[in-house]
Amino acid sequence: MALRVSLAAVLSLPTVSCFAIEAADLYEKRSPSIWLVSVHDAQGQRIKMGSAVVTGHEELVTNCHVLTQGRSITIKHENTAHAAQLAHADVERDLCIIRAKGLAAPAVKIAPVSTLKVGQKVYAIGAPRGMELTLSDGLLSALNHDKDDKLTRIQISAPISPGSSGGGVFDTDGRLIGIAYLTLKDAQNLNFAIPADWIAQVPARAKVALEKFRAENPPQPAKLEKAPVPTGGQPHLITHNSWRLVLRRKSFTVNDIAGGGVVNSFGLSFTLAFWTAHAGRGNELGGGRIQGH
Repeated sequence: MALRVSLAAVLSLPTVSCFAIEAADLYEKRSPSIWLVSVHDAQGQRIKMGSAVVTGHEELVTNCHVLTQGRSITIKHENTAHAAQLAHADVERDLCIIRAKGLAAPAVKIAPVSTLKVGQKVYAIGAPRGMELTLSDGLLSALNHDKDDKLTRIQISAPISPGSSGGGVFDTDGRLIGIAYLTLKDAQNLNFAIPADWIAQVPARAKVALEKFRAENPPQPAKLEKAPVPTGGQPHLITHNSWRLVLRRKSFTVNDIAGGGVVNSFGLSFTLAFWTAHAGRGNELGGGRIQGH
């Protein structure tokens, strides 16, 4: 009987990946791929900070809301810094790809969405409050889906703070599962990440969104690159499952539109607001204040 009980206990143990690595080892392997993002105004003054993850050769992914209202970007890792430029902007999903010439850092591996399980251990690495290369851990608390059962975001208990936006959320194998972007304030450990599986779709989605934007906002003067965008009328809304970005047309010209994205974030004014009435996500999350990081 004792043998049977012992055997049953062993068989009932949760499965753990044979490739799982300890927190210290994960940090050592993945921290070189996490960079601090500084956004500056026209006078060169820093106005925002965030994080970014290296996903390819001289390419990093961050949140678009980190880049708004800025004129230039600098990325930094310990004593190394590079200037960066916006390459592709998927504003709807709040994922922006930036490029930094001369960047020599390892690209992370991305975990397929199909491998994500509620209850699995996760680690977040970013720059909360500008404190570079900060590690926190927690659980994958929930996989949030829309009414069509499509994944909209990853809920985690690993703590994130302002400055964590754009940072990486990793599984125990060291694979990137999400990009940290949002916290529900006045609540306990309600933090959210954008599925990393979406990163590969950013260039194509950015191109489609840019074409749509241009079709909806045809230039009036013959010279496109210098044509001012009309200041009247309703602001152009770009909706998201859980929040909205309001594009204030009066704050930029057509010349600010980036070739690879919806718009060049620099020179634009975005308003981030929780989409409670329209998308219904607020009712699901309960009380509290949403804060983008």
